[in-house]
Amino acid sequence: MRIFSCANSFTMMEIMITLVIIGVLAVLGFSQYESINEKVKGQDAINSLQLVYTAERIYRGENPTYGTCLNTADCNTLLNLELSSMEWNYSVAGAADSFVSTATRSGGQAAYNAKTIVMTYDPSVSPDPSWSGTWPFL
Repeated sequence: MRIFSCANSFTMMEIMITLVIIGVLAVLGFSQYESINEKVKGQDAINSLQLVYTAERIYRGENPTYGTCLNTADCNTLLNLELSSMEWNYSVAGAADSFVSTATRSGGQAAYNAKTIVMTYDPSVSPDPSWSGTWPFL
């Protein structure tokens, strides 16, 4: 019969130090995950604004001015889109020859809530849209 020896086991201090190290690594990993997650949501908004850009160009081809909509539901109706309003609220301010489309972050972490991504299209300034806003990952 073999007797259990304490000489081959870990001390309580070694186990506690290991758990603290694992906890610190988990906290660092989670904060990186949140940051990457927000970057992906921002890229989703940029892709949606590019859809709005294309839809506005089509709309302008059929109407004398670019369209104006105050929220995502209005934009979906006016521009025949299916934008989701779960993470971002979209709006467009149209004029005769230019428009400004804005995505405003709704929900999510407090640090990113109400941040904006703005796409401005004015062909008299540039043939391509310009990007600005308060979103930290632009």
